[in-house]
Amino acid sequence: MAQPIEREAEFDAAFSEHYTRVYGVLFRILADRAQAEDLTGAAFWRLWERAPQPRDNLRRWIFRLATRLGTDPRRDPPTRTVPQRP
Repeated sequence: MAQPIEREAEFDAAFSEHYTRVYGVLFRILADRAQAEDLTGAAFWRLWERAPQPRDNLRRWIFRLATRLGTDPRRDPPTRTVPQRP
């Protein structure tokens, strides 16, 4: 396991490199900014908690996780409001 300072630097680099694209994937799936932000945070929390093995492709891992989070049927369906005419 990496030393704490190395692990933090690696996480910061991964976050900087992948955050925008992970958020974009989740936003396209969910069409809801708040849910996309929440699940993007959840994806990076999982990365912090249990990063893939060094031999694994981090980009593939984080995007696969984001897609699974966004399409998980156990998650509450997004609630969309339709504007009402006066």
